[in-house]
Amino acid sequence: MRAEVRSSQTVSRMNSVYVHSTQDGTVINGWCSCMAGRCHSCSHVGALLWKLEHAVRNSLTGIACTDESAQWNKGTTRNVEPKALSNITFKKPKVGETVMEMMRIICEFKAAIKNSAIAKLFDIKGTTVYKSFTCTPLSNVIIQEEHGEHISGSSCRKCYAFFNKYIELNDTKRKNLELGTQGQSSSVLWKDARKLRITASSATKVPIKDTTDATSFIREHLHPKFTGNKYTRHGTQQKPVAKDHLRSLGNIILDTGMYVSIEEQWLSSSPDGILNGDTLLEVKCPVPTKWNTLEELINGGKYDVIKIPRRTLSN
Repeated sequence: MRAEVRSSQTVSRMNSVYVHSTQDGTVINGWCSCMAGRCHSCSHVGALLWKLEHAVRNSLTGIACTDESAQWNKGTTRNVEPKALSNITFKKPKVGETVMEMMRIICEFKAAIKNSAIAKLFDIKGTTVYKSFTCTPLSNVIIQEEHGEHISGSSCRKCYAFFNKYIELNDTKRKNLELGTQGQSSSVLWKDARKLRITASSATKVPIKDTTDATSFIREHLHPKFTGNKYTRHGTQQKPVAKDHLRSLGNIILDTGMYVSIEEQWLSSSPDGILNGDTLLEVKCPVPTKWNTLEELINGGKYDVIKIPRRTLSN
C-alpha cells in the first residue's frame, strides 16, 4: 500500500508512506519519506494503517476498478452515494456553536482503536498518538453570564470582570507591553493588544450616536478585512528610511511600542517614535501620484502639515 500523508507540523509537505503486508493483514514492513520513517519508526505509517482500518470497518472503501471485469481504467471517485435532502443540514452554524457532540465522538474513536489491528501502536508511551489517545478530553462547558446595565464602569459584572482581567494594567505591565510591542505591525502582541482598546487609528471609526449599531465596527475592529495595499506597503518599507534620514540630521529617535493611557486604559496609541526626548514622531510616506515635489504635496492641503524653516543644530 502507498499513500501521501500530510505532516501535522509542516502542513505544506506531503510524506510518501509505504506499507508491506500479507493477505491476512499482518504488517511486514513500513516506510515513510520523513526523517523518522527512515528509521522505521513513524506515526505517518500508523496514520495510513488507521485510515485503512477505519475505511474497511465502516464500508467506505467502495468498489475498486479491479473488483469487476472490464472496469480496469475506471476510477473510484464516484463510489460515494449522495445523501437524501432530508438528511442534509442546510443551516450555517453560528460562531462558537457546538456542531458535534465531542464526548460521543471521542468514545467512538477509542472504541474503534481498541478493536482494530493497530491498537498496539497507541500503547507506545512517549509518542504523539499515545498522548492524544490517553489525554483528558477538552471541556466545552462555558458558563454564560448575562450582561447587566451599562450605567458605570462597574455596573455590569461581566464587562467589569473582562476589564480587570484583560485591559487594566499596572505600571509594570504597561511598561512590559510598550517594550514587547516595539515591532508594532510585525508584533503579534501588538496586534492582539489593539483589539482590546480604542487606538488613535480607530478612534474616528467609533460610532458616536446611541442609535447607531456598533456591530459592524466591532466586527471590523476584532477581525479586520483590510490586509494592506500598495500605499501601506510603501509606508512600511520607507518608514525606516525616513527615520534613518532624521537621525543623519542629528536627531535622536527612540523607537516605541504601544502606550496605554493611565486614566483610561481602554485607550492606546502607538507613535512611530519619540524625537529628541520631547516630541512625538509620526512618519508619513505618501506615494507620489498627483505631485512631484514635497512643496506641491504640502500646498495641496490634503495633509495637516506645515513646513518648518531649516534650523542650524548646535551643541
